[in-house]
Parts: sequence; C-alpha cells; structure tokens
Amino acid sequence: MFKDAAQDTQERKLRWAGHIARRQDNRWTTSTTFWWPYDLKRPLGRPPYRWRREMEQAIGPNWYNIARNREEYRRRLKDLHQING
Repeated sequence: MFKDAAQDTQERKLRWAGHIARRQDNRWTTSTTFWWPYDLKRPLGRPPYRWRREMEQAIGPNWYNIARNREEYRRRLKDLHQING
C-alpha cells in the first residue's frame, strides 16, 4: 500500500513542528520557525503565507502550547490522521 505524498508531507511537517516547539535551546530552526517578517511585501490580494498558519489550521490557534505536551500533541496528530486517513 502506498501513502499519499501530500498527506505524508503534511504529517511529517506537523511532527517536525512539534519537535521544534519542544526545544529549549536557541537553534536556528526554532528562530526561523517562529520568526515574524514585519517588512514582508506581497502582491495585492495575497496575504503573506506563514508556516505556522498551516499548524493553526490543523491543530488550532494554540498549537504551540499543545505541542509542548508531547502526549497531547501525538494524540491530536493521531486524531487528525484518522479524520484525513
């Protein structure tokens, strides 16, 4: 059985975001994930797309706090996988 590439990518991205959210150091991956580009300009009609928006749509607006609790985050990802799966 083959996995859907888009679904697999989404699952991996969500798992990676949880990993980054639980880090306690100042690595560049954490900095770039939560960086807010104030001077970003996009064409009219298209808001700036940010990686965390995808997390907010999948997990909820407080995804970062949920990800800090590994068991809760895994449960949410499992529920998401069952819904999409």
